[in-house]
Amino acid sequence: MSFSTPDEIEVLMIDDEMVSRLVLERLLRKAGYLTITSVDSAFKALELLDAGNKYDLILADVKMPKMNGIELLQELNQRDMTDVPIIMVSSVEELQLVYQCLNLGASDFLTKPVRSETVTNLWQNVWRKRREQTALAMARQQARQIEKLEQEVEQAFTSPLEAITNQLLEVVGSSDVTDSAKDAMLAILKNVYEKTPGVYKPVLQDLVNNKRKIDSLTRSWLSRELYVADGAKPTSEADVVDLQPPTAEQTRQLRSWEFDVWTISDPTQLCSLIEVMFTDFNLLHTFRISHETFQNFVSEVKNNYHLNPYHNFRHAFDVTHMSYLILSKADGSKYLGSVEIFALLLSGLLHDVDHPGLNNNFQIETGSDLATVYNDKSVLENHHCSRGYKLVRATGLFENIPTPKTKQIRKLMVQFILGTDLSQHVTHLNAFDALLKGDAVSHENEVHRELVAGMILKCADLSNPAKPFPIAKYWAQMVQEEFYLQGDQEQKRGMPVSPFMGRGHSPLPQLQLGFIDHIVHPIFSLMVKLLPELEPNVLNVLLSNRQVWVQMQESELEV
Repeated sequence: MSFSTPDEIEVLMIDDEMVSRLVLERLLRKAGYLTITSVDSAFKALELLDAGNKYDLILADVKMPKMNGIELLQELNQRDMTDVPIIMVSSVEELQLVYQCLNLGASDFLTKPVRSETVTNLWQNVWRKRREQTALAMARQQARQIEKLEQEVEQAFTSPLEAITNQLLEVVGSSDVTDSAKDAMLAILKNVYEKTPGVYKPVLQDLVNNKRKIDSLTRSWLSRELYVADGAKPTSEADVVDLQPPTAEQTRQLRSWEFDVWTISDPTQLCSLIEVMFTDFNLLHTFRISHETFQNFVSEVKNNYHLNPYHNFRHAFDVTHMSYLILSKADGSKYLGSVEIFALLLSGLLHDVDHPGLNNNFQIETGSDLATVYNDKSVLENHHCSRGYKLVRATGLFENIPTPKTKQIRKLMVQFILGTDLSQHVTHLNAFDALLKGDAVSHENEVHRELVAGMILKCADLSNPAKPFPIAKYWAQMVQEEFYLQGDQEQKRGMPVSPFMGRGHSPLPQLQLGFIDHIVHPIFSLMVKLLPELEPNVLNVLLSNRQVWVQMQESELEV
């Protein structure tokens, strides 16, 4: 990988405003960038690129006539310019605009007037991009080696039945065998497979069924792979629930900001801890829900979460738990009634139920059944609402609650869960900001109660980067792995790989810093204005973690 200093970097600058171009060009030259091409429209930039001109760095203004910066970014994506960092520049820093640019693959977002120290460090984007490309090439080479090894292992571990099957198939394919004989042999094979489908994967079946020593996480993944391949539902951890009440120490930890969900090795134990959270607000008594009914409901919820790296039952517990802490430790409950608290905690449990591990954009681009049902609008969030409420009805959770109140709870659950769609993030922030700037927030005002509860769930859903750093880092790794799995699916389908989802393309510190700066920090900065207790326990932790990510990014740069 070649290393470039500013004087070796060729810059393409695109801005329709002449003064802005001159100012930025002067800053670039002062910082040591000597080779700069400046154009006043996106069309001229595309002409230069189509003519074969090569650039190491592209700076593009967002607000341009005819073809704006977003449209240019989309055009560049179609030209597969993944090896060139593209930095968007705008005089307006709107969160939704920033998120849109980053989601489309922009390496960074600068706000005018651009500061000289920012320009000085632009070369780092070039260095990171080249490092990403080197890592990607290595990853592809390793993938080819792994594929070859898998083929060799597959051949080495072919079971006797598979060997016989292969020989039969060779005979079936021969021109010397009559059609009736072929049909008879195929019928035999089909009959064997239908009666004992797992026999074709005896080694994997032994692993999943605990006949060989293997960690629980790997077993879960193998179970899911067999489910996909063989069409048989894997045995669920909650098919038989024998719940033990949590220990006093577990309950004490549960009520602490430092609680780590990953220290609970048995996921069924989380079901008991969930009941503690609901009981602390006297919700089961208030809504006349028995222990057995509630645990049956929670177990069914657990069964309906997939074994994804991130969007799994632990994430549902984690979001519910952070909602609980904001209510109990940061005085959020004083702005809500029992109905809002009940709907909020239920929404935390159900907000990602039956998540397939493939995001809304994937559903829409592939024309999935879910995208068709929900007309490409908040596809997964609508599905979580629907599936979640079916579980509520199937388990009789609301059977002792009067109908008018169940309707109110359902309305709130739908509102809260749909609010977790990040495409609506800025809209919700603006509404909450307007609430804080208006009259004092009142427990007596229904609109105020709903806005506060919805914002608590959004904060909880985005709170992983604000956990103690070891916990935050592990969640970040799980997010990245789920991104990569979607990127793998996109690549297999011949689709463009979504930004941040190509293996080796996105260093974890860079992803986390962008997420913190543009999504997490703004929402918690707003929330502390209403709930000051969040500042020392959440916001300051977030800022401390940000510094660690910066240090990790800088240490990567030094390697």
